[in-house]
Amino acid sequence: MSEITIEPTGHYVLVEMVEIAKQSKGGIIFANVEKEQAATQVAKVIAIGPTVCHGFPGCIPSEYNPGHPRSSMEPHQIWGIEVGSFVYYPRYEGDVIKIAGYENFRLVNDERLKGVLKGNFELTKADF
Repeated sequence: MSEITIEPTGHYVLVEMVEIAKQSKGGIIFANVEKEQAATQVAKVIAIGPTVCHGFPGCIPSEYNPGHPRSSMEPHQIWGIEVGSFVYYPRYEGDVIKIAGYENFRLVNDERLKGVLKGNFELTKADF
């Protein structure tokens, strides 16, 4: 059997949910982490569909004057979404993927992404 890969189509973004810490920094072990994991709202972008952010206001490169940095960017780049970036989205959003090797992944519609996270962070059950 060959290894399966997923490439999102259209306006979908493949994300890997950030794993929820099972223990606090103080050593407290959290219960029901699996339930909280399913509700996580932060994920890492793994792959971007070919039409992500196309047509969004402000994400049309031709609207910018030649020479403007955004005039040569892809629409998803203008929106701030890149492979490897961390994004915020509503709880339980997207389609959970039930394929071996993709247990912690979702396909999320580009319009449902609410923000791009910057900096270092770690999520625990206490964050929910």
